[in-house]
Amino acid sequence: MAAVALFCAIVAASQDGLRGFAIAIVVGALAVYGLNEFLSRRMREPLERHGIDVERLRVE
Repeated sequence: MAAVALFCAIVAASQDGLRGFAIAIVVGALAVYGLNEFLSRRMREPLERHGIDVERLRVE
C-alpha cells in the first residue's frame, strides 16, 4: 500500500510539482495508517470475544 502511495505521489509530482507530491504523500500516509488500524482491530476482535487479553500476548 505504501509503495502504491509513493508511486502515485511521484506521478502527481510530475504533473503538479512539489505541491502535488506533498498532497499525495499526506493522503497516502493517512490511507496506510487507517488501513493498519482497521486490520489490527479486526485481528483483535476474535481473541477478545473468547476472553483473551491481547496485551498480555505481546512479545518484546
